[in-house]
Amino acid sequence: MTRTLRAGSLALVAAAAFASSANALTAEPLNGTFDKPVQVVSPPDPTDARLFVVQKTGAVRLYDEGEIESTSFLSLESKVVTAGEQGLSSLEFAPDYPETPYFFVAYAAAADPSADPPNESGDLVVSRFTVSPNPDVADPTTEKRLLVIPHPGHTTHYAGQLRFGHDGFLYISTGDGGGSDDQPGNAQNLGTLLGKVLRIDPLSDPATEPYYVVPPGNPFAAATPPLNAVWSYGLRNPWRFSFDRMTGDLVMADVGQNTREEINFAPASAGMGAGANFGWNCREGLIDFFFPAPSCASTTNFADPVFDFPHEDRTPADPTDNAFGCAVIGGYVYRGAAIPGLGGRYLYTDNCNGDLRSQILCQPRSVDDRSEAVEIPGPSGFGQDQQGELYVASVSTGAVYRLTGSSPSSAAACPPPPGIEPLDPSDRRARELPARLQPPGSGPPLQDAPSGGEAQEVHRASQAASEEDSLIVGGRGQLT
Repeated sequence: MTRTLRAGSLALVAAAAFASSANALTAEPLNGTFDKPVQVVSPPDPTDARLFVVQKTGAVRLYDEGEIESTSFLSLESKVVTAGEQGLSSLEFAPDYPETPYFFVAYAAAADPSADPPNESGDLVVSRFTVSPNPDVADPTTEKRLLVIPHPGHTTHYAGQLRFGHDGFLYISTGDGGGSDDQPGNAQNLGTLLGKVLRIDPLSDPATEPYYVVPPGNPFAAATPPLNAVWSYGLRNPWRFSFDRMTGDLVMADVGQNTREEINFAPASAGMGAGANFGWNCREGLIDFFFPAPSCASTTNFADPVFDFPHEDRTPADPTDNAFGCAVIGGYVYRGAAIPGLGGRYLYTDNCNGDLRSQILCQPRSVDDRSEAVEIPGPSGFGQDQQGELYVASVSTGAVYRLTGSSPSSAAACPPPPGIEPLDPSDRRARELPARLQPPGSGPPLQDAPSGGEAQEVHRASQAASEEDSLIVGGRGQLT
């Protein structure tokens, strides 16, 4: 199994991928270098052009007017542990920020018995902070802890993405707790917050502990708090997810173990994944997992991903003709204006491969997956500014890149639902079809799961993939 960044192919980056071209998509680095950047965030005010760069090591740096500000917006280095995949993972502003002066962060915390509530070392903490009178500096004394999620024994599989949905509620991703095979069975267990997406309302009652309420529409709202915060489950390490800024659809990339990486698509029109079981550790991508939990035998109705890809390049003569890698890095559906050919396409990459790719999200399977012929070394997260333009952070180089240039338009589209005859592309009505319809069929052929001796060999490799490797998401790339 590949456990380090692919140096051979990335040697071409400086000479080709970042070269400016009017006829190709390019990645232009911002000025300056960050310390292990993992996310780029834009405040919701459309007049605010600042970018906030989340660093794994515990600080949020401010990029404004073409340079990195000398003073950090927020410094949590003394509160954060950074072994393996630990660290500061995400930041999210209140939807009407700065009118509501709150923002939220997720981080793996150093042991703090005096905190309210206290935590053990490595627990995942979701906190609220308030900006100071200086809009470029947060007030570090205003921390209010919303959630402390125990994460014992491993330094991997934290996830920790924060995003407000179009419904005004805060969504939080959590990993399964680390280690191979999810041996505790956390992802399928509704009695723990690990391996889940959570949904809370942190703005309706911000003065009363625990500083959030659970929306009554949550699928498990009757469960004992905080388990009533669970929105969906069956996830391994959903490191990055996003909402389509036009439709509100949820798109979530979940890092696989030995075989498959997956992209999940939950349209807002179909409930946005409420109560969905995304399958781990019964399934890995679109195949049955070969060491499933005992409960998997009686579990059905999994929400399958719309796309998955393998860890090996099955056509090495052309390294960009199909997706492969070791740790999928989810991005955004492009809704900017600068690159029309990307309009409506979902962009993603992989931490080991670095090939920037895009596709059209459909149910039950996405279509037109393609390479954008841009290679980012050690990508760790995306960002989207208020104009809908996209950025990619590199944890291995410390750079943040802005996507510019052009990308070819595509005639591909989601297939129509059953019983509807496809329209000729020249027909005006074809352009008026919804961007996403519910198509039939089983999608592309699935790859067989390993069996027999091959499965045992993969499992032994899995057991050897401990967090002592100090590598990225899923224990393979470079998030340290």
